[in-house]
Amino acid sequence: MKSKKIKITFIFLCVFTLVFSIGFNKKISHASKLQTIPVLMYHHFADESEGNATVTKSEFKKQVKYLRDNNYTTITVKDLIAFKEGKKTLPKKSVLITADDGYLSNYEFMYHILKQNNMKATISVIGKEIDNAERNIKLGIGFSKYFDWKQAKEMYNSGVIDIQSHTYDSHYKADTTNGVRGVFSKPLKYESREAYIKRIDQDIKKSIQSIQKNLGYKPEAFVYPYGEFCQTSEQVLKQNGIKATFVINNRVVSNKNKNTYLLDRITVGGKDDLNTFIKKLNSQK
Repeated sequence: MKSKKIKITFIFLCVFTLVFSIGFNKKISHASKLQTIPVLMYHHFADESEGNATVTKSEFKKQVKYLRDNNYTTITVKDLIAFKEGKKTLPKKSVLITADDGYLSNYEFMYHILKQNNMKATISVIGKEIDNAERNIKLGIGFSKYFDWKQAKEMYNSGVIDIQSHTYDSHYKADTTNGVRGVFSKPLKYESREAYIKRIDQDIKKSIQSIQKNLGYKPEAFVYPYGEFCQTSEQVLKQNGIKATFVINNRVVSNKNKNTYLLDRITVGGKDDLNTFIKKLNSQK
């Protein structure tokens, strides 16, 4: 009888060890497959910092050199979407560089630095500002702080820069039903939900049409001004064929799930030195 109990105990311990081992190995396997991608957010570049949205040219050169020297691979929005959906593997050290608005410094400075270092980036443009930059040049009105469509096409054709949407003319704040917020993210104070939907639907359609007309392709991604959004805006964007949306939150993107909407980005600020940049780049929040 005692021998039988010992046998049963031994079998139980073997089964328990086997089950625990399988579960533990699965956890290790899952962890080893988890990959994070930092999506860096820039705006404007200048010789001297003009605030958190302006990175100095000297610091950006240091940051690009760090990425190059440490074997980072810059990817496109299309790459990130395919990665999130499980359709594409990416190098372990991958990073997506993004810039918002379409400032002229993106063309005159960032584009050339990236090109020299065989790197890529995505610029999300305010359509009306790019249209006005081109118009102002044609009319001889003078200087624009935004690049024009001719410059955008040069960057896109080079394979260095990918152009996506940052609204057509909705990059400002006003009184909304939820206080002062970005006007793409909420109805205006006395605006009905139906009027709000119509307004932002027309805006994204115009943005898409502008990029299609000038660059020959339909944008796949939308960057929310100020990182502000609502579920209604998400629905409108999806209905217009947008495959990915970006906010801020200062967290990395991972392949933990296949969701390609409301993806996090990390702000690279005007006061960030190289050590701060490296910490943000390696953030696992």
